[in-house]
Amino acid sequence: MCTSMRLAAHFGQWLEVLRRGRKVYQWQVAAELIYGQVKKIYRRRKLVRVTHVMRLGTGAALTVAGP
Repeated sequence: MCTSMRLAAHFGQWLEVLRRGRKVYQWQVAAELIYGQVKKIYRRRKLVRVTHVMRLGTGAALTVAGP
């Protein structure tokens, strides 16, 4: 299980939604959860590029929250 799924399992709630005329429960991650990753790309054992990927939340919310 990846880290984002583990975090999402603790921050959220079950919602009852209609699908094809049936009631089903769907997990919704909490809106205040902020989770991002840093991707590093190496070439010939040297760091070439670093990119930031936001999985949950926004970059602006991450900047406001601080380290």
